[in-house]
Amino acid sequence: MTRIAIVVMCAALMCGPQEFRDISQAPFVIDANEIAVDPASGQRLCLGWAVVEVGTTFSRTAIYCDPDGDLLVFTPQPYLTVDELNGTYTLRLTPREVGVTYWDVSVSDVVEPPRTARTRTGTFVLAAVPRNRPPVLGCAAVD
Repeated sequence: MTRIAIVVMCAALMCGPQEFRDISQAPFVIDANEIAVDPASGQRLCLGWAVVEVGTTFSRTAIYCDPDGDLLVFTPQPYLTVDELNGTYTLRLTPREVGVTYWDVSVSDVVEPPRTARTRTGTFVLAAVPRNRPPVLGCAAVD
């Protein structure tokens, strides 16, 4: 199990309500205790999941925004790219071994007193499975 936190100064966009994914719908077992508790809601916030073969690069782009238009702060990571113009972030990882990885993503807004900064934290889950090898075709006829 690997836990990774994700942060960068970002401009904000208008956005809809936070979505919470149902981990019982995942095609593999997710340990609910590994999903971060979101400080804004008090609930475990799963941002999604994916299954990839070991050695295959995984890439997922998602939006980020603040309904009040506040600036946002993410935790920078080498596998995180933020597109401030479009209000998106992209996670990229190439798993080197079989297993489940939990990525915690946190974003906080930057506000002036007397307002209080709010933080949203969720977890993206990646399951790395063994690489499938192609079948073998013989070159000669069998007698």
